[in-house]
Amino acid sequence: MMAAGDGELLVEHPGAFVGKRSERVRVSLGRDTLHERPLHGLEQVVIAANGVTLSSDLVRACAEQGVAIAFLSRSGTAYARLMAPGLVGTVHTRREQLLAYGDARGVALAKAFAAGKLGNQANLLRYMVKNRRAEPELYEAVREAAFQIQEHARRIAELPGTRVEELREGLLVQEAHAAKWYWDAARRLVEVPDWQGRETRGATDLVNSCLNYGYGYLYHRVEQAVILAGLDPYAGFVHAEVCTEQSAGARKRYRMVGTPSASTSIPATSSLTILRRSRLASSPSPCSRKSARSRSWARRVSAERSAASWDWAVT
Repeated sequence: MMAAGDGELLVEHPGAFVGKRSERVRVSLGRDTLHERPLHGLEQVVIAANGVTLSSDLVRACAEQGVAIAFLSRSGTAYARLMAPGLVGTVHTRREQLLAYGDARGVALAKAFAAGKLGNQANLLRYMVKNRRAEPELYEAVREAAFQIQEHARRIAELPGTRVEELREGLLVQEAHAAKWYWDAARRLVEVPDWQGRETRGATDLVNSCLNYGYGYLYHRVEQAVILAGLDPYAGFVHAEVCTEQSAGARKRYRMVGTPSASTSIPATSSLTILRRSRLASSPSPCSRKSARSRSWARRVSAERSAASWDWAVT
């Protein structure tokens, strides 16, 4: 598989070779060229198959142009990533992130992440059921679920406390109640006979397997954005502080996009190329873009200049 449009190249073809020729990236299998595209405009290369090999020339070119190379497991989880060391934001941003945990900024961010997730859940349910008025029982049940989820979001916004520790338990309780409403409604909307509900690790059914893969891929995209912004993906504001637990806060706001249909979340500005085994279909990007290195540098400068935005978050 290969997605290329908004600067992404996703390779899911076992045994493929990804190399560089002149200023272009080439994906080949034996003597056959499967895909070739310019390095210009490329933001990341994602390897999601076994037996894929990379040339050192490609790795160096990607590092010089600010293109990340990520490696995904079969479940969609990123287990390794290659990035140029200069593309990880500024230390000032990371310091402010750590300091924010202990004051009102941490409270505001924790509430914003959780309420944003629940708001997206409610909006998505309303969108998916809007054309099913001919099924009044389903329509009313899903609308009621969306309403209840919105109520839990309102309660999160009203939780008392000036530090994260003071509201963590209440926030997680509201999230759990909302999740039950959401997945019960999603199960009725999807209408897959053997799908009994949400299951995370170890799922074997089609819907949960697709959801888990999509979430794994989404986590990779969000984690990379967090790192490029100069933030620590493990220094969250609500969830466990252990080295294997990435912060769920930032990705929550985007997690609901496309999940009931078990599809991977991709920004709306992307165009997509799919390459699986010997099938190839492409949709080129409609506009030219700055190089990844230029954009990464601009983000670093912007992060340094906008440190005051941490204070703005609690107003």
